[in-house]
This record gives sequence, C-alpha cells and structure tokens, in this order.
Amino acid sequence: MSAASTQGQLGSKDHLEELHTPDLMTVASQPQARKRPAPRGTGAYARKRAVTACQVCRARRTKCDNKKPACSFCEKTGAKCVTEPTDYSAFDPASLKILERLERIESLLESQPRDKPDSLQRQDDPVNTQNEARRQDSAGQQPSRSLQIVSSEVLGWPIFGNQFGLQANAIAVLRRKPPKPIQPSSSALESFLGNTSASNTLITNFIQHVHIKNPILELSSLKRMVQHACLEGVGWDPESCLVLLVWALGAISTPFQQPPQPCDRENLELGAALYGAATKRLGIVFAESGILSAQCFFYAGVYLMSMFQPVSAWRHFLQALAYCQEFDFAIEASQNPQTLTSPPETSPTEQRLYWSCWKSEVELRICLGLFDFQTQDRVYPGHFPNPPANPEKDDRAWFFYLAEISLRRLNTRARNDIGQILSSSEVEGEDTEARLIEVVDSYDQQAEAWLTSLPETISIDSNPLEDDILKFILRCHLVDFNELIFWTFIDRVVNSKERLSEDMIRYACRGFTTCADRIRTAGLGHWYRHHGTWMLLQSCARSAIVLLAAAFSEHTQSLLPDNWAHSVEACIGMLNDWKDEDAGISDQAMILGQLLQKFNN
Repeated sequence: MSAASTQGQLGSKDHLEELHTPDLMTVASQPQARKRPAPRGTGAYARKRAVTACQVCRARRTKCDNKKPACSFCEKTGAKCVTEPTDYSAFDPASLKILERLERIESLLESQPRDKPDSLQRQDDPVNTQNEARRQDSAGQQPSRSLQIVSSEVLGWPIFGNQFGLQANAIAVLRRKPPKPIQPSSSALESFLGNTSASNTLITNFIQHVHIKNPILELSSLKRMVQHACLEGVGWDPESCLVLLVWALGAISTPFQQPPQPCDRENLELGAALYGAATKRLGIVFAESGILSAQCFFYAGVYLMSMFQPVSAWRHFLQALAYCQEFDFAIEASQNPQTLTSPPETSPTEQRLYWSCWKSEVELRICLGLFDFQTQDRVYPGHFPNPPANPEKDDRAWFFYLAEISLRRLNTRARNDIGQILSSSEVEGEDTEARLIEVVDSYDQQAEAWLTSLPETISIDSNPLEDDILKFILRCHLVDFNELIFWTFIDRVVNSKERLSEDMIRYACRGFTTCADRIRTAGLGHWYRHHGTWMLLQSCARSAIVLLAAAFSEHTQSLLPDNWAHSVEACIGMLNDWKDEDAGISDQAMILGQLLQKFNN
C-alpha cells in the first residue's frame, strides 16, 4: 500500500502528526501528583465544564456530553465514567493520551468496510444480523478446516502424499516429555531463600523482561509480598505462590540483545526449583478465587511456555481464564456481547489480567489445533482495559500492551469473517473468491492503519535489527496477521488442480512472501527464551513447510520468493538450536531436512 493511499485512509497530514505526537513520552515521564490536582494545571479547567463533565473529560479538558450511564468518550474507550466530585489526579496525561489514541484507532478500524462480504446478503434478515454479532464477538473460533493454520494440517496436504503419518499428529508429539528436562537444584533453592540481594536481582529481571509484556501486577503490591517473603519466609498461601513464580520467571529471563545472552544452566536449575516450590502451593491457590488465583495460574503458564511445555501451559492459561470469568465485567460481557462499558466496580488490574489470560489461551489453543474446543464461542469485552492509576516509569510497556490487544482483536475478527465466508460457501455452493478478495483487501487496509497509528516509541516502521523485545513481538504479530488473511489463497493455490485466476495467484504470492518474511523476522530473536518462543518456532516450521509444499508443486514453484530455500535452511537451524528441549521441535527439524533433501535430489 502506498503512503498516499495510507494518508487518504487515516486523514490529513495534521491528523497523522497528531497520532505520532513526539512529546508523548516526555509528558508520560513527568512526575505525577498523588493527592491534589493542582500540580496538573487544573487552573486551566473552565468552571462550567468542571461542574457538569465526568472525571475523565475534566481531566482531558474536553467537553462532556453527559450521556448516562457513560458519556460517549468513556463508552468508546471503556473508561469508568464518574460525575461525582472527586480527586481526579489519578488520570495522568500519558494514560489520557493513550485512551484518545485508542479511540482514534478504533474509529479508523471500525470505519473500514470489514463487513463488505455481508453486504451481499439480505440486510433485513434478522438471522444474518444475529450471526454478524456472534461472529464479531467470538474469539479464536475456527468455523472452517481451511483456517486450521497448524503444521500438522499442512503436512496432511495432498502434495506430501500422506508420507508422514503419525508424525503429523501435533498433539501426540507435543505430549512427549523434553529429551533433557531441567532438574531443580535444591541446594540453590536453599541458598537463595532469605537472600535479599539475590531476590532483588530476580525481581528486577522479572520486571524488565516479563512484566513489561503483560503488566498484570501492581508492582507496589508485588514488592510488598516479596519483602514479606524475604523477612518472614515463604508461606503456604497464594501470595507466597505468586512470589515463587515471579522469582522463577526472573531466574530464567534474559535481556533481548545482540549478541544473544542465553540463560545459564545454574539459573535454569534455580528457576526449576522455584517453580517446583510454587506448584506445591497451586493446590491451595486452586481452592481460592479472585485475582491472585488467576495471576498464579497465568504465570505458571508463562513459565511452562518458556520451558517448551505448551500443552501443560495451555491448561494453566485455561484455568486462569476460568477464574477471570468471575470478574463483574466479564460476566456482563458474556451476557451482553455488544456492551462497550465496564461496571463501576471493575478494576484496571482485573481488565488487564483478563486480556492477558484470554489472548494467551486463544493463541496457544489455535497453535495447538485443539479442534474439540474450536466450536465454542469465547466472548471478549468490547472495551480496552483501563490504564493503571499510577503507570510505571516506562509507559512503552502500556503502549505495547494496548497495541498487542488491538491487533489480536483485529486478528479475531478477520479469522471469524473469513471462516464465515468459507463455511457459507460450503453450504450454499457459491464461488467465494470475490468475497474473499474483498474481505482480505479490507483487513489489509486495517492492518496498515494499525501500523501507521502506532505511537512513535513502539513504531515498527524502522530497521528490524534495531528492535527491542516489544517491537520484535509486535512485528511477529503483524506477520501472523498477514499469514492469516492470505492463508486461504496459499491453501487453494498449492492444493487446487483447477485453473487459477490471476487474483488468486497474486494473493498467494503475497502469502508465500509472508512465510519467508516470518522466518527472516524470527531469526533476529528466536534465541530469546520467553512466553512466545515455542509458538514462534512452530510458526516458522509451518512457514517452511508451506514453502516446501509450493516447491513440490509444479504450478506454484514460480510463485515462490527467490530466497525461499535459504529461508527453509534458516528455519532448520533455528529449530536445531532448541531441539534438545522439545521432541516436537526435533521432529519438525528432521521432517524439514528430509523434505529439503528430497527436493534438492
């Protein structure tokens, strides 16, 4: 998409400059007033506005339309709309800027013709209207086999002639235990407990390398719990379990940098010991309910993902999400999927926790291809989580968190809309190519709008070699989205024996290029052990298998990018770097090597 067309979609040049406000982080880094609003310059508030406007609009110094139960701005952003006089110093300028930016991004995305395919249907049909509402609000639903974007599905394509048999069964492979499991070090655990200096080091690692990607904890509360555990000893309660999990993640986390700094064996063994101590307390946590229980199971899942145990991690994410269903706003969202507001008693911590549990469970469930769970609707709230009352010093983490959620919502809508087209075509027997092209063009434009609207501090319109972990993850998520919207064209071009249209070939070419782009992008950070490493390797293996599938097909060889073979070799190298920790990855590396050797011969 050209720069001119992008500006045409997003508005004037002034509007674009407003989206990329250069002094936003300067404002975010200013000291915050804790009790009185005077230091925020409240003398600039017009008296008539302060009397009638809600707290958020007063803090933004904009006109409030006083709609009930929430004004228009609060309704769109999901902010708590309160009109009673109170201390509104908690609404810091950076958070308000984020909410304004999200409102504009959401307006841009919603203004795109993403529902074009449904315009071909009868608009007065109440059944169509109901189906549209369900499709927009279900999360991760895969109504068509063509949207099973997993390696096992690709290995089952006719081009491979069913030669891999049970090796293509992803779940059977994933249930194997690691070839060389990390053994916990009891001596390291004994020397660590009570060592305040060592605890501080792990807490710092956790905040810098784990919390920054999922800010679901109030750090002041975490530090209080850690201090209590250091002074009084680790107890048998949910707080102690959470502290042990935080320490475990701090032990195995490393900086995202070049050259890579892998975690040494000693820290891996300490992490295993701390995690083992935490699991002994998960039974107590299981009997409880509320935020602490959800946080414990979520971080247990993050640890398991970091240690390449995806099936176990998914069970923990699912359990964490089950605890989140007790939150008031989640109950309201499930009863009324169209709601954009949250109850007054909903805390920002609950909202952020729900989002992290939801996206982690959905992404992993889709990656694993757990078909028995794909037919269930998973409803998510229509609002973004509110910013914390007192954001941490690095507001880039908050920008990243909301940008990731925004793209995940876009991914969910695209998956459901494309799946709906494919499902309806199977029932009605109609040609779906025109409708697919229409909806893919729409989502391609929305992804471009999302990319252009990113704040400057996390913009990925830069050299990938200069990425930090936040930009790296966003770049990988964007590749995931591009793969999704072009996947049907890839599938049909490789497997169809009929004459293909120029449009079908053109979009398939973009899909093959996306596969090569994924492997190149992932190569910059595949060595970094974190929550998403296993899924990153799975997606690279899938992309390499797709490239090989196209290479084995005579009518698609010419559609491949020039560097496709190098991409496959690079993917094999990445998988071999981790093959000792996961049998499935070892098998995938072997399969890719066999296929590449067969092609070269």
